[in-house]
Amino acid sequence: MNNHQRIIRLQRRDSIRFDVPGDILYWTGLWGLTDRELRDAVAAVGPIAADVAAYLGQPLEGDNHGDWSQHLG
Repeated sequence: MNNHQRIIRLQRRDSIRFDVPGDILYWTGLWGLTDRELRDAVAAVGPIAADVAAYLGQPLEGDNHGDWSQHLG
């Protein structure tokens, strides 16, 4: 992480919404993806976070965060 960290709050963690900038930052940061990679994954399996996590072979760590996310650089 660098000096430009931000804490992003998610209102809903069960789906990935591209109309909410915080959601995009959260999911791309969590899984180490670009915006395009996230969009491609959602296009392939739909916006349900658990489905996208399974498609990517990534854990759905959002279940462990309560209502806060992680620090993003």
